[in-house]
Amino acid sequence: MVVGERATVHVRRSLQVFVWLQRYISLESNRSNLVHTGWAMMGLIHSGQRNSAPLHRAAKLIINSQLDDGDFPQQEITGVFNNNCMLHYAAYRNIFPMWALAEYLNHI
Repeated sequence: MVVGERATVHVRRSLQVFVWLQRYISLESNRSNLVHTGWAMMGLIHSGQRNSAPLHRAAKLIINSQLDDGDFPQQEITGVFNNNCMLHYAAYRNIFPMWALAEYLNHI
């Protein structure tokens, strides 16, 4: 399997998880979830779509959402266990946005 095919498999799996998560997150509020945005950014970066408008908008959203103390706001629950249980991982709100920005800076 070549790198592009592997990335496609990972993107497909990530989309399946995201679709499942949508059932539990209100999309009607028109708010972005920073953890999910970070996941999406890393998916775009590692699938080779490094110079896309959605990627740049996502980076801008994450940067503008950071609080004055360097933290990110706590949002909806983002952890899923065993496809039937939502868990609260308090560190996710800081880990994934920062990780995504680091990947963005390293690859763009």
